[in-house]
Amino acid sequence: MRLHRSVSALLAPSALARTINVSNGTIQGGLCPSSTADYYHAIPFAQPPKFNGTLDGTKSAPSCIQFSSDFIEPQPWSEDCLFLNVWAPKNTSSESKLPVKVWVYGGSNTAGGISDPLYDGCNSAVDSIVVSINYRLGPLGFLALEDAGLSGNYAVQDILLGLRWVKDNIEAFGGDPSKVLLFGQSAGAGLSFIISTLPEAPSLISAVATESGGGRSSVPYTEAQPYFKTFVKNLGCALNDLECLRSKSPEELNASFPVEQTSATITLRYAKGFAPVVDGEIVPEDPAAVGSRVPAIFGSTTADGSLFALSAYKNNFPPTELNYTSFIDSNFGTYASMVKSYYPISRFANISSASLAPYFAMTAIWTHASYTCSAQRGLKKSIAKGVPAYAYLWGVAPSCPWDSQFSGVNPQILKLLGVTHTSEIPFIFRNTEHLPLPNGTCSFSDRDKKISDAVSSAWTAMAGAQSPDSPLLPEAWPTFSSNGTRGLIATEDGVTIGDIDYSFCKLWDSINAAMLGNGTQSSSS
Repeated sequence: MRLHRSVSALLAPSALARTINVSNGTIQGGLCPSSTADYYHAIPFAQPPKFNGTLDGTKSAPSCIQFSSDFIEPQPWSEDCLFLNVWAPKNTSSESKLPVKVWVYGGSNTAGGISDPLYDGCNSAVDSIVVSINYRLGPLGFLALEDAGLSGNYAVQDILLGLRWVKDNIEAFGGDPSKVLLFGQSAGAGLSFIISTLPEAPSLISAVATESGGGRSSVPYTEAQPYFKTFVKNLGCALNDLECLRSKSPEELNASFPVEQTSATITLRYAKGFAPVVDGEIVPEDPAAVGSRVPAIFGSTTADGSLFALSAYKNNFPPTELNYTSFIDSNFGTYASMVKSYYPISRFANISSASLAPYFAMTAIWTHASYTCSAQRGLKKSIAKGVPAYAYLWGVAPSCPWDSQFSGVNPQILKLLGVTHTSEIPFIFRNTEHLPLPNGTCSFSDRDKKISDAVSSAWTAMAGAQSPDSPLLPEAWPTFSSNGTRGLIATEDGVTIGDIDYSFCKLWDSINAAMLGNGTQSSSS
């Protein structure tokens, strides 16, 4: 999930790096100003022509067209957006055989891009090669319309193409194509999870890490049709008129999204709307039923839902008890009483002032229903198939505003957000200085830097050895087990191995099975 930005996504290069020869030409790189790594930006990967001369890899890629009013990257946008970025330690060669970490950004499937400064790989490309892949968004990435012969899942295909490019070319940067971790957050975690369940996954990636978004079911193709038909009708096009669809501007497409959900809609499934569908071909089966085919990390933050709860009620914050009741009733229908019984407002009255209890109750519901328990289901499915899986729970709020979306935000609001959605991203990328990126004035505390080093090295270990064990962790990160809850826990005191609380997931597993089995719940991530 990404909020609007007004800053440049690119740090100016201090000097040029070496050139790299790949299958479609020669690329001129730049030197990272914040580390000793080299970077190569805006490399085309989808059936590109040969470069004319040498490609200038020091310029940032345009974002794919954004389809949201709140969660967007700045211009430039382009339909011609299938580019990837690569970061590599200096002086690597084809003999270096370093692990590779491939990033998939989030943004509710309607926003995001690889030129976002939060995803800069300069500081994490110290023990590995880092790659990020652009993919198409909104209707351009996900429109699945039977009448027009549109299968959807174009964004999934984009990422698969990017991974094939990595397999064919990453050795030139010093990477090992047999040691590739696919990792993503939010919608990017959902896409990464889906790809990890596909038959060809083991030939493209060796492991996957899903940050706040893995383990969910996807909507069947036929069930998605009403939403997409409404969208096309809103555009004023006949359902089978491809020429009409292609003639519409991004502004017209954006204005035609069906108003079927509110900002206070909970996600149990990934997702009805502009999202991947189970089409029987690209995504042949429900990912949640298949499970990851490669070793996997599944985790979430302790307050993923706070960003959504605050956003949903930003015009009348804090939400009231009436808002709380309406929120639960509209999301869970006949199962609402079960949710109210488990999450009574009175249980949250002591966290802060009594007036904030409905907000904290909704945050807990959002976090558990949408993120923590879907992660646990992903873990359980992996181990049931005999695939190693590793759990984590992120409980560290960064000591700096880690993103331009939080610049100038009232510190009390940041405190209310707590360890919210996206909190782990700067730690994973080792982006601990000049926050918010690209040129802020805040630096992480020494504590946070130590945590960042530990978890970033664990992600690298997952890429290199299909296990997140790292010398920087206090003890071995255990595989998840069917009757256990052990995993990595990040707190303000550091990184530990301990028991993660999934006790509430019995409730959410029963509600998830009942509502999705009846086809009564669908919402966007």
